[in-house]
Parts: sequence; C-alpha cells; structure tokens
Amino acid sequence: MDKLHLLVVVLILLLGACSNQPKKLVYHTTTEQKLWPQAPDEPRFVFVGQLTGENNFYALAPEKNYLKKFAFWLVGLVAGEIEIELLHRPQTGIVDGDGRVYVSDVGRRGLVVFDPIKGRLQVWQQATAMKTFITPIGVVKIGNDLFVADADLAMVVRLNNKGEPQASIGYGQLERPTGLAFDETSQHLYVADSKSHQIKIFNLAGDLVDTIGQKGSHAGEFNGPTFITIANQQLYVADSLNARIQILDLGGKPIRQFGRRGKYIGDMPQPKGLAVDANGLIYVIESFFDHILVFNQKGEFLLPIGGHGQQAGLFNHPSGVWTGKNNLIYVADMMNSRVQSFQYLNKQQNEGM
Repeated sequence: MDKLHLLVVVLILLLGACSNQPKKLVYHTTTEQKLWPQAPDEPRFVFVGQLTGENNFYALAPEKNYLKKFAFWLVGLVAGEIEIELLHRPQTGIVDGDGRVYVSDVGRRGLVVFDPIKGRLQVWQQATAMKTFITPIGVVKIGNDLFVADADLAMVVRLNNKGEPQASIGYGQLERPTGLAFDETSQHLYVADSKSHQIKIFNLAGDLVDTIGQKGSHAGEFNGPTFITIANQQLYVADSLNARIQILDLGGKPIRQFGRRGKYIGDMPQPKGLAVDANGLIYVIESFFDHILVFNQKGEFLLPIGGHGQQAGLFNHPSGVWTGKNNLIYVADMMNSRVQSFQYLNKQQNEGM
C-alpha cells in the first residue's frame, strides 16, 4: 500500500469516528401537491414523500469542520465517489411507534432500517449465525423483535432490535413463506406459504399449531397466496393467483371475498400487498396495473392511486403496502427502488369515503 492510499485509509477511519453528528430523517417530496381524486372531486389522499436510502438523512446543523470536508474531498479524489446506501428492490415493510421504518429488500438481501431516533440508515443482512438473507419479504414487529419471512431460506427469522439473529421458525415446515401477520390476542404468527398454497400458524416458540386452506379456487382455498394482514380479528389474504382478496376468521372460516381478473383499473390480475387502516379502508397493491386500489369493508371499489411511471405518485411494479400513525400509507415501489408515503385525509374517524 502506497503512502497516499494509507492516508486515505486513516482519513476514512477518522471520518467514521467523528460521524456521530445527529441527523434528521426527511421524506423527499415535490413542490407540486399531488392529490387523489383530483378536482373538482373532494381530495381524499395526498402524497407525503418518499424514502430512497441514506440520502434521506440530513445533518441538523451545517458542517463547520473544514478539515472533515477536505478529508471527504480527498477520499473522493483517490477512492472515487463515496457510495451511499440505497434501496434496491423493496418488497414490503412496517413502521413502529417511534417512526422507524423497516423495509425488506431482496436486492439488498436484508432488512433496511430508516431510524429517526439514531439518525441513520442500517442494513441488517444476517439471518442466522451462518447464513445471510436471500429473499426477505414479509416483516412484522412483535415486542422489540422483528420477524422476517425469507422465501428462499424457507423460514421466518427472528431478529432482536439490533438486527442480531435470535431464532428461526418453520424450517422444514415452510416451502416458500412470503407474507406475515401477527394476532395479539392468541400470540400466533400467521405465515402465507405461497408454494404450499396455505396459511400456516405458529406460536412464538416456533411450533406449528394450525394450517388453513389448500390449493384451489373455492372459498377458503388459495392459489399462491402472498401478502396477509390481520385487522378486527379477521385474516385478509392476497390470494394472488386466484386474482382476489379473501377475508376469513382467524380459524380459517371464509367470511367474504372480492376481486376479479380483468383489464380495467379496479380489477386484480396480480394483487400483492395488502393493508387495512384504522378507518377500515382496505388497500390492495395491484402490481400489474401499478396502482393502489382502495376498497371499503364490503369490498366495494372506491379509488385508484397511481399508474405506471417514475414520478411521485406513480409506480413500477409495486409490491407491499402498510399503514402507520396519522392515517399514513406506505408503498414499496419495487422497481423504482423507493418507498412512497401517502396520507388519507379523513374528516372524521371511521367515516369511510
């Protein structure tokens, strides 16, 4: 190693040691307000912003350390432009009560954590002591731990709040796990096993306690289920290859279903992500037409958001959807390598649309 490269290494170590300046998580937005539906109809949703990676974190105060600035310049001159951590192919995610956004990313082969408390981005890639994630998809938070379904590892991984592997669930019992949901009452973890066309239920000790469904198109049967969620003691399933959403009780008894194949916005040739908000609205990601479809509890189609493109409010093969505080909705816009956020502008809680 020559002297110049040795100097660069020393500078990088120094920069890492002094990089503890607090940073703020900022959602990138647009100058033009984007609303759905458009005037003259009353707007119900507004675009909030998007997350793409490490570039969403900004220093709280201007950098005054000129030596540090020079060091960054020198490192860039010798080693090339410093790469920042970015989302690649986000699948789905969750947001916790402190505003941390956890995003499963098959391109990064891990869980990408936008942490506004620590003021930095983290990428958790270790699934077990010996294995890294391959195809992480579904994610839920239970207590302080994160549970991540890895489709190719064929198991659900349990991580602590530092991203350290603690245990695995379903190895040898799951074929291709995708979506996850958790029932607080029973303390059971529901896993959509796409390849076996079933929903499998585990306790937190990792024991398989029940199985729902089989391959088929009748009520209570599935064909490649992907994402799931639980709301109001009901299980919602994106029955993807049957082009529908099924709603069942937590024991697997069918309640109702909606959706169909078709070529019009509101049809579901390829439903994926699925979420239910505090107002009872159902959000379905229709990845073939690149839309979020909004339904009421009866399964009646209310509103589309999106369309194909790269601009704010448009999508390119979106995957997952989840909700947060203050009527926020998040969408994993997979092939645009970002998470987009929207807000439901309800005038009164539970009024619907």
